[in-house]
Amino acid sequence: MQFYLDLSFFSNAADASFLSIFWTLFIGGGWIFFVYVFMILMWAQWLLYRQGKYASKVNFILLAIDVPKDNEQSPKAVEHMMTNLAGAHSPFTKWEEWYEGAHQQSFSLEIVSIDGYIQFLIRTPDYARDMVEAAVYAQYPEAEIIEVEDYVTQIPDHFPDDEWDLWGSELVLVMPEAYPLKTYVDFEHSLSQELKDPIASLLEMFSRIGQGEQMWFQILVKPTDDSWKNAAQKVVNKLAGIAEPPAKVGLFGGIWREFLAWIAEFFNQLLGTELDLSYGDAAKQGEFSRMLYLTPGTVSTVKLIEKKLSKLGFYCKIRIAYVGRKELFQKAKRVGTFFSAIKQYNALNANALKPSKPMTTKASYFRAKKRIINIKNKFIRAYKSRSTWQGMNTYILNIEELATLYHFPAFTVRVPLLKKTEAKKGEPPGTLPLETEIDYQAVKQRDLIKQADRNKKAPTQEYLPDSLKNYDFDNDYYEQKFAAEPRAIKTEPQPNNFVDQKGSDNKLPPPNLPIVD
Repeated sequence: MQFYLDLSFFSNAADASFLSIFWTLFIGGGWIFFVYVFMILMWAQWLLYRQGKYASKVNFILLAIDVPKDNEQSPKAVEHMMTNLAGAHSPFTKWEEWYEGAHQQSFSLEIVSIDGYIQFLIRTPDYARDMVEAAVYAQYPEAEIIEVEDYVTQIPDHFPDDEWDLWGSELVLVMPEAYPLKTYVDFEHSLSQELKDPIASLLEMFSRIGQGEQMWFQILVKPTDDSWKNAAQKVVNKLAGIAEPPAKVGLFGGIWREFLAWIAEFFNQLLGTELDLSYGDAAKQGEFSRMLYLTPGTVSTVKLIEKKLSKLGFYCKIRIAYVGRKELFQKAKRVGTFFSAIKQYNALNANALKPSKPMTTKASYFRAKKRIINIKNKFIRAYKSRSTWQGMNTYILNIEELATLYHFPAFTVRVPLLKKTEAKKGEPPGTLPLETEIDYQAVKQRDLIKQADRNKKAPTQEYLPDSLKNYDFDNDYYEQKFAAEPRAIKTEPQPNNFVDQKGSDNKLPPPNLPIVD
C-alpha cells in the first residue's frame, strides 16, 4: 500500500490571493477553530450575564469604623479579624456557578481622607454585616461601627469634568504571588519588640491634604480555598532544587515499571552491575546535597514563602486614588508621597508593589491626552463598583500581609484628624440620680471649660502643619457628612422631662453625677 502527500496547495499559494488561501483553509477544516473560539466567547458572555443577574440581587453597605482612642493592639488583632472574614468563603456547585451565576462576593477594606479627615471603612454585603461587626468587636470591643453613605458618589462618573480632576492606579506585585511582601513583623525591633507602625506614614500623609482634596486607599479581598498553595509549593521546590513528585501512574504504567525493575534485577544478577531503571529515585538521591549549596539569600526567600503558605490567603486587588478640585489639584505633590508610604512594604529578597501601566492615569507619546481620559474613566468605574474583575488580575495576599496594609494604629501614632472613639462604653451606675429638668446651657458651659483644659495638653497650633492649623480636632466630620443611620449624627440635645422619685426642681445636674472624661 502506498500513500501520497499532495503539496500542490503550497506550490500554488504563491500565485493565489489571500482570500483564496483563507477560504481553502476554512473549508478544509479551519472552520472548527472558529467555531471553538466562538463557543468560548459565547460561554464567557453567558457567565457574565448570569453573574450580573446574581450580583444585582446582592446589596452592599459601607461601615465606618471609629478607631479605639487608647488602642494598644498590634496588627495581629486585624490578622485574627481577617481569619473570621475568611469564613465567608462558600463553594458553589457547577449548577449554581454556570446557571445561577453564583460567585464569591468580596469585601473592601478602605482608608479615606476627605478634606484631611481620615476614616477607616469596610464595604460588605448586607448579609455579612453581623459577621464583620462581630469580627471587629471581638478584637476591638471599644470601637464604634456605623453605616454611612458611599463617599464616591460625590465624585463624577465621567472625566474630563469642569470641577474635579483624578489620578489613580492599581498596584500589582513585582514577583509571582508566592513571594510575600514585608509584614509588620519586620517592623518590630528585635530587642525592645517595639513596633514602628508602617501605617503611620500613610495616615500622616492623608492628614496633610486640604479642603477640596481627597485621597483613597482600597483593598479588595475575596475569600478563597487553599488551592493557591499548590502553585506556591512548586516555587519552593524549584528554589530549593527539590524534584517534583512523579505523576500518578495507571495500571499499564505500573506493569511497565515492574517489568523494567525485573529487567534491571536480571542484568544485575547476571553481570554484577548496579543498573537502576526506576523513575524519580535519582532526584531523591541528590535532594539533600543540593539544599546544602543554596545561598543564604535563597534560603531566606524559601523560608519567607513557606511562612506565607502557613496562613490563610485572599484574592486581592489594591487601588489608590487622589481626587481634588481643579484649582486645588496637586498631583506632583501628593502622588509622590503616596508611593513613598507604599514602598515600605517592598522586600528586596521577596516581593514588592508597583503601579500597573494599563490602570495608571499616565500616558506618553501617541494620543496621550485621550488615552489618559480613557484610563481615568475605566479606573473610576472600577473603583466605584469595587470590581475584582475590571482592571488587572487579582493576586494572593495572606492575612499577615493584609493586616500590615490595613490595621488600626496604636495610641502611639499621633494623627490629629483620625476619627477615634471619644469615650469608653459602659453601663450607667445604679445610683445615678435623675432630675426633673436639666439646664443644658449650664452643662454646655461646663463642657466648654473641660474642653479648654484638654486643649492645654493638646499640640498648639504653632506646631501643626499649615494644612491643619484651622481644623476642628474634635471631629465628627465624616459622620456628619455621610451618616446613613440617625444614631450617627450628633445633634444638639433637646430638653426632656425626667421624673425622679423625689421630684426635685434643681436646674443644674446633681453634683454627684459621674462624668466620663
